[in-house]
Amino acid sequence: MSLSTKELNYIKDGLSWEMLMVKKYTDHSQGCQDPELKNVFDGLARMHQNRYNHLFGHISGQSMSH
Repeated sequence: MSLSTKELNYIKDGLSWEMLMVKKYTDHSQGCQDPELKNVFDGLARMHQNRYNHLFGHISGQSMSH
């Protein structure tokens, strides 16, 4: 299935937002002293990384064709 340029742009925006969240939660985790809270931030960073990977899978090889 080929994605339209508009769909690719939406996915690219989603990638940017997900990566921003990964960076923010990773930063919060690294600066956190409370181990329980650190685990929460780590889990959120992983969740957003997984979402990033999922979105990236949709555009692999297609962004070059548009």
